[in-house]
Amino acid sequence: MVVGANVKRWRLECGMSLIELADFADMDFTVLRRIENGERSLKFREAMCIARHLRVKVESLCKRQNGTVYSR
Repeated sequence: MVVGANVKRWRLECGMSLIELADFADMDFTVLRRIENGERSLKFREAMCIARHLRVKVESLCKRQNGTVYSR
């Protein structure tokens, strides 16, 4: 849930629509929507691609609001 919320937050801060980011990341927008809603895990390749297009580090997608890194 943390990762999906961060993807959505960074996407909105960049002023990107869900469809735009999905196109940039070469993925279906329904998959990205499921990731943002916490219904699907984010694969490493997807995380790399999304982070690159949002111009953030992959680690930024995994951090909780308090700065701790999310891990399972």
